[in-house]
Amino acid sequence: MTSSAAALFLAHHYHLHNSFRIGHLQIQVTLLPCVLLLLCTVIGQRVGLVSASHQHVQPHSIKISGDITLGGLFPIHARGPHGLPCGELKKEKGIHRMEAMMYALDQINSDPYLLPNITLGARILDTCSRDTYALEQSLTFVQALIQKDTSDIRCSNGEPPLIRKPERVVGVIGASASSVSIMVANILRLFEPLFVSRHLCLAPMASVWSSSPLFVPHHLCLVPITFLCLPSPLLGSAGTNVLFNENGDAPGRYDIFQFQMTNHSHPGYHVIGQWTNNLRLDLEEMQWSGGQKSIPDSVCSFSCKPGERKKMVKGVPCCWHCELCDGYQFQLDEFNCEMCPSDMRPTLNRTACRPTPIIKLEWNSPWALVPTTIAMLGILATSAVVITFIRFNDTPIVRASGRELSYVLLTGIFLIYLITFLMMAEPGVVICAFRRLLLGLGMAITYSAMLTKTNRIYRIFEQGKRSVTPPKFISPTSQLAITFILISVQVLGVFVWFAVVPPHTIIDYDELRPPNPDLARGILKCDMSDLSLICCLSYSIVLMVTCTVYAVKSRGVPETFNEAKPIGFTMYTTCIIWLAFVPIFFGTAQSTEKMFIQTTTLTVSMSLSASVSLGMLYMLKVYVIIFHPEQNVQKRKRSFKAMVQGTTRMSQKSFSEKQNGEMKIEPDRSQ
Repeated sequence: MTSSAAALFLAHHYHLHNSFRIGHLQIQVTLLPCVLLLLCTVIGQRVGLVSASHQHVQPHSIKISGDITLGGLFPIHARGPHGLPCGELKKEKGIHRMEAMMYALDQINSDPYLLPNITLGARILDTCSRDTYALEQSLTFVQALIQKDTSDIRCSNGEPPLIRKPERVVGVIGASASSVSIMVANILRLFEPLFVSRHLCLAPMASVWSSSPLFVPHHLCLVPITFLCLPSPLLGSAGTNVLFNENGDAPGRYDIFQFQMTNHSHPGYHVIGQWTNNLRLDLEEMQWSGGQKSIPDSVCSFSCKPGERKKMVKGVPCCWHCELCDGYQFQLDEFNCEMCPSDMRPTLNRTACRPTPIIKLEWNSPWALVPTTIAMLGILATSAVVITFIRFNDTPIVRASGRELSYVLLTGIFLIYLITFLMMAEPGVVICAFRRLLLGLGMAITYSAMLTKTNRIYRIFEQGKRSVTPPKFISPTSQLAITFILISVQVLGVFVWFAVVPPHTIIDYDELRPPNPDLARGILKCDMSDLSLICCLSYSIVLMVTCTVYAVKSRGVPETFNEAKPIGFTMYTTCIIWLAFVPIFFGTAQSTEKMFIQTTTLTVSMSLSASVSLGMLYMLKVYVIIFHPEQNVQKRKRSFKAMVQGTTRMSQKSFSEKQNGEMKIEPDRSQ
């Protein structure tokens, strides 16, 4: 048996351990191969660092003299920061593994039966966990293999120089990282030294390494080219047989460790299984994240839930992130989300779309109960006034109030109250048509009648200042004609609207479309936008403002014209109501209950305007007619000339201010 074969045989008597970590699992390898892979404990003081200046070796290296030199590559230091090749010391993966190799060499060299008369030496280099630095270091191993031509080199005395050849490295153990091992293997494969990697890797890297005939996985025994057949069977120091398979490989033994943190023991690595030709795991000894006892699924990505799409991870085809189809999106397929149509919303699991519920203003809603209650009371009050006026149609109070225009005005008030019920009713073609017609018609009738009255009073007294001849068009027939002409403008505008845009209903899905699709609703309503509604009321507002102007001008008429001042107060109050209506109506444009608020605000404002007109113009008269009939008698008639003269005398009165701040009334010199 040659010395090499003997070394191979006796090396299998040692059970040495190597460990590596996968996640929280640390695998400790029990090896029964050749001496080159023996890894365990300390170097001791017998091995020293050799100075580069004296021993002509590179820094970050260890040199042990011997008959046969083995090379070693270990990550003694970590990768250096900021361009430096080396960083801090790595105890576990660097120092410990280097000590294991040194301990194996000590054990072999101290055994007289192993490799007699042969001493194993070592040249150990630091890779600094960097592939390029390890490649530079590994060139030391091949210097002795490079033939140098020194025939043309002579010393000063003419003698040939004595060139000290570096030691010949017969094999290299290392490295720890796959990237470093691949880089070193690519350069060593060009020369004779065998390269033994201590690192386990996945299939893609292993296929690269296996392409090199000089790379042998760490659990294989490196057999020299010349050897004798070994006797069979062989027993190791542990009493086990030294076996080889058909490829000449020795079986590996692995202890599998897991780093565990428990309340009953100190954190550390615990044995949870072994590998000897097959895997044996003690699942009860294993610990999983969160304290779970069951084995977690080992997958890159779990299946997405319904309503979630897969967003693939770039560069990793089997991994993805699950993203929820949010908002009004639904899951179209495995990888895409799509928006639901405007009249639909996603289902609860977001796998399809469903119709959006349609709502309308309900009669039992608080938004409808308040305006309908006010409108009902107003209709009852208006009906009571109309009945009273019809019952006492020939009495002086009714005749003095202008019976013809009073009935027209009361009709307009009645229609204003009636529009509330049309605004609350379920939208349809007929309902929408009556909304267009009556929304502005009631107010147009009311304020046309008031404008005609105030204009008549104003013209009478303005004419009296210049002449005793009464003005034209102050008869009841003329007043009615003027009123109906004013009303016809509103009616004509509505019928033009009917011709241009026929009334119809729409379902508005945009008004109630909040971020949460479960709250989305479609609103059934008439095709009246905010702008068209304001246009419909704009003519009535013009009549209202004009009537207010005449009421201000007629404020100085005598008390005998008892309708002038009530009309003035009515118009002042009505203007205040509608000034408050504008900010409320348009200030709720962004509210989720916009339609309900605006409808309620509009109908309440109209009912209040009608109530002010009804109360100030007719309630006092009805009270006198019913409860004080003695006051409802004919008074002495005055001619138009006497009436105008009395009014003129009152208008000529003026006041002057004394120096002491008191006021005095100057006598009427026209008397």
